[in-house]
Amino acid sequence: MAIGGSGADIRIIAFTDFLCTACFRFYEVEKYLFSRFPGKIRVEYYSFPLDIVCNPQSPRTVYPNSCVAAGMFIAAAKRGIFRQFLEYHYEHFRENMSSLHAGDVLLSAKRYFKERSSPEEYERFLKEVLSEQTKLSLNDDVKLGKTMNIKAVPTLFINERRLEGIPDAELLEIVLSRELNK
Repeated sequence: MAIGGSGADIRIIAFTDFLCTACFRFYEVEKYLFSRFPGKIRVEYYSFPLDIVCNPQSPRTVYPNSCVAAGMFIAAAKRGIFRQFLEYHYEHFRENMSSLHAGDVLLSAKRYFKERSSPEEYERFLKEVLSEQTKLSLNDDVKLGKTMNIKAVPTLFINERRLEGIPDAELLEIVLSRELNK
């Protein structure tokens, strides 16, 4: 689950919950950074849902069904539509926020596939979301998060430097500029 070229000068690893409001704010900052540093950044996403159903590291469920939401993004990546799906999800995040936070996490997928595909394609996508392979991938991300001592989302690693929470765009721009000038 990545955006940006594999040969980018700056690699940002982001542990995220795709229903998290702070993670949405990071997406907005990320868009700005991609415009400021075209071709220089790669963001790699790892799911760390704040939902005890799939993440025993979460002290409580903050976002109901965020495990299913994580599965949607893993399935989108397997299909080669991760970037498009991520952009669609976050471009509609504000208008869908109350439904998403109430647990209707399939809303983004329903609308995405309704606009671009067929009901049959959406059904195939759902099977992939709920597949054992997707659950194993999610479990791998959560285990990695435990190994990396992730406590909150977003947690970012910029060329291996850890940042917790959502730094503002100006601060990240300075950090990235310094990384590029090393």
